[in-house]
Amino acid sequence: MVSIVSSEMIQPAAAIPPARFELTAFDRIMRYVPYQKRVLFFAAPPGVEDDLFARVMGDLKRSLAEALVVFYPLAGRMRSTGETLEGLELDCTSDRGVKLSVAEASMRLGDLAPDFEPSKFCDSLSEIGSPEPAHPWKPEDPLLFVQVTRFQCGGLSIGVAFSHQAMDGISAWRFIACWAKLARSGLDQGSLSPKEIPGPFYSYNEETPAMDRDELLAAGAAGGFLPLESAKSMPPLPLGTKIFKLDRAAIESLKIEAGISASDGKRFTTYEVVCANFWKRMTIARALPSGSASNFIILASGRGKMESVPESYFGNAVIYSLVSAAAEELDREPLSHAAELIHRAIAAGDEQRAKKITAFMDREIARLVTRYRIYPFHIVVSSPRHPVMECDFGFGRPLGSSFGTNDLHEGKIYLFPSAEMDGGMSVTVVLQPDAIQRLT
Repeated sequence: MVSIVSSEMIQPAAAIPPARFELTAFDRIMRYVPYQKRVLFFAAPPGVEDDLFARVMGDLKRSLAEALVVFYPLAGRMRSTGETLEGLELDCTSDRGVKLSVAEASMRLGDLAPDFEPSKFCDSLSEIGSPEPAHPWKPEDPLLFVQVTRFQCGGLSIGVAFSHQAMDGISAWRFIACWAKLARSGLDQGSLSPKEIPGPFYSYNEETPAMDRDELLAAGAAGGFLPLESAKSMPPLPLGTKIFKLDRAAIESLKIEAGISASDGKRFTTYEVVCANFWKRMTIARALPSGSASNFIILASGRGKMESVPESYFGNAVIYSLVSAAAEELDREPLSHAAELIHRAIAAGDEQRAKKITAFMDREIARLVTRYRIYPFHIVVSSPRHPVMECDFGFGRPLGSSFGTNDLHEGKIYLFPSAEMDGGMSVTVVLQPDAIQRLT
């Protein structure tokens, strides 16, 4: 059980320039996505003084306020730019801040370790209220919720829940890593300036390609969206999760297996072989009907790939691509076949294609939930490149991480770097319980 002890709003530690940012298509297509929850777990901070936890909280509050100077849009609020919520902007004209809660858990970290599997309990470590914020978003909703929870053993968890309209995973982990660095550095308040922001924020050359209806639907299909025969939404499915640990040797073994079976001896990347491996295994475990297609949706960052989206871009910059193959084909063919399909899809991605897919999603956003669905799909929604295990707030690196169950969907795959930081990764898959049992 987790009990909230206190809550307060944390504002930027220094004055920030008033600004309004109109959301781009990358941001607008996240309109219906719930807040994303991530939780980091830490051993008890070193020390025996009576006020140890108070000192830790003081450092976390100070550094959070400083991080909000660097990433000041997170202290803003979503505002409607018209009579409906179809047009949204991020309003940073006042320091509304983020919500920080302190909580206590009635259990020990050892009860969750070593896997820290996602659960309703983990959801309570990044609490955002009941009912949780949802579309249509309220102007008073904070864009970021933070919760620090103390366990009976003295260990801690730091949970965050962020608006996916405000930022994607890359931006979120950059923010968390920045906050951790400031917590370690012990900088005085006011030592940061908005001039040091690793911008730009929410701005890129948004020239929407001209497309007729057929071209628009083709772009949607390329990104993983096909029209439903019926507008009825599918009922919620019972879901389970399973965690796999891949060390560096296991990943290298997959690369060798894929390379040996490739006709040209191609050397695939870690991402390609890991995705191919789980796409193939999950397709088999789902026991799809004969003749079914199995689909894999690739999410890639547009940073550095689109001319007007630099590596430092903060916000959302996700490019979608679809790979499809017959279920029997994936079962029959070697690992290299799935890896090659994923490799080709990644290589085919370019700025024009990305803009077309994003334009489709932006123009059809109001109907995506009810009119478009691709099934069965598999999709990787996180990256082992995120600096998860590098987030040392001054009392050691995380013991592990987890995520919320509020956005689980069948076919999702979560990739996180291993807690040992040895080049391995933790892979969590989401499937129906019977498929989880068959997954080997």
